Amino acid sequence: MFRTVSGITGLASLLAGDTDAARDAFREELELCRRLIALPIASEGLLGLAAVAVVDGDLGRAARLRGAAAAHCYGQQQARSRRGSTPRSSRPPAAATEPAHGTPLSAKGLS
Repeated sequence: MFRTVSGITGLASLLAGDTDAARDAFREELELCRRLIALPIASEGLLGLAAVAVVDGDLGRAARLRGAAAAHCYGQQQARSRRGSTPRSSRPPAAATEPAHGTPLSAKGLS
C-alpha cells in the first residue's frame, strides 16, 4: 500500500512541477520495494525517477533509468509509447474506407 501512495505522490508532485518532492517520493517507493522485497514494483519507481531526470534535462540519466526499469519489470507489462514501439495495424481505420452510411468506397469505385 505504501508503495502505491509513494508512487502516486511522486507522480502528483512531478505533474505539479515539484521535482524535488517527486524525486523523494520515487526514492521512497524504491526503498520500500527493497525492504518489502516487492521487486516487480521497482520498475514504477525507476520510471518515475527517469521522468524526473527528463524534467531536469539529464537525458543520459533518464535513458539509464528507463533501461533499468525495463530490465527489472519482472514480467509486468509497461505502457508503450506510440512512437514506434507499438505495432500499428496495416489496415486503415473504418472511417477511411467506408462512408458514414456503410457502403465501402471500393463499391463506388473510389478506392
